[in-house]
Amino acid sequence: MAKQTKDQKRKAKLEKRRKAENARIQQQTEMLISMLMEMCAPLLPEYTDDGKGWDLAGRTILYRLGQIAWNAEISQDFSFDRYAENFDSLDDKSKEIIRQDVRRLQERKRMLYPRVMLGIKNVTVGLRNGSPVLRLLPRELIRIPEALKPETRLKDEFLASLEKLAAEDAKAKPVSRHSIRASVITHAVKDFAASHTESEILTLCDELWRLQRTDLCKAVGKLLAVDAVRDMEAVWTRLNGYKEEFRTAAAVDSLASAATRVLRAKPEYLNVMTEEWLSHPNVWVRRACLTFTRFRLKEKTTNSLLIQEWVKRLCHEQNRVIQHAIVRFKRELPTQNCK
Repeated sequence: MAKQTKDQKRKAKLEKRRKAENARIQQQTEMLISMLMEMCAPLLPEYTDDGKGWDLAGRTILYRLGQIAWNAEISQDFSFDRYAENFDSLDDKSKEIIRQDVRRLQERKRMLYPRVMLGIKNVTVGLRNGSPVLRLLPRELIRIPEALKPETRLKDEFLASLEKLAAEDAKAKPVSRHSIRASVITHAVKDFAASHTESEILTLCDELWRLQRTDLCKAVGKLLAVDAVRDMEAVWTRLNGYKEEFRTAAAVDSLASAATRVLRAKPEYLNVMTEEWLSHPNVWVRRACLTFTRFRLKEKTTNSLLIQEWVKRLCHEQNRVIQHAIVRFKRELPTQNCK
């Protein structure tokens, strides 16, 4: 065998490196495809209808939203307005639903793949052997400092105001975060709502809810109930999303006023609660069915009868959380319906 020249050796090394790089990219691509599909799986039925063949358009929309959520979670830089031009044909309510779905997907990215820092680009969906197939490419991303995010600015602004008001309360004596009085929280909420848009208020709610602090859960409930927030679908979307983090009576009860407001304006959401909340594996979500609907008890309507059916159904549960809620619930039932 003839001895290779320096030029041939150099070319062989370059070819070996090229093949190794292609193999690495292929491995990363296959990994990202699998992860993105898993992340988006719970939303797939909401975006696709395969009744008349594979819905490639619906899958493309969902996976591109997944791309936005995935990259935003890695870079910590999500501004929906940056992507708004992609949804110009949608009305404001539809855009809000999309915004919430992106946030849901971000939560799943955070939960499923918190350490994967490789971004995604060029998402498309096609057919291979008669079945839908997802295609994409990996990309490098730069993580944006937390302090530069718009939602962080809103959160920091509100927390600073709340802490200042709490310190001024009770003769300027600082109090612990769990003992901030309701009147102080109300004051902070009113100040923030008076100087910010509906969109900023809703964004703040999402940021505060993630912290899962008792006082901030109360603030979220009050923010969602202010007059400046008029989009009841946006409020419901948040309640429906927040329910996955219901862990305490304080968290559930803090949202009761906002829920009452939504269910008065949009009683059709009671059907969603019947189908999804009443049998939810989280006991606090089932409890919320009672907490959020006590205002209906004295109404002689179909809805009040529906809610009384919920009580009958939940009565069979031996869980103390549910039983305590039922006792409280029955106290407000009309006398003729107590039995």
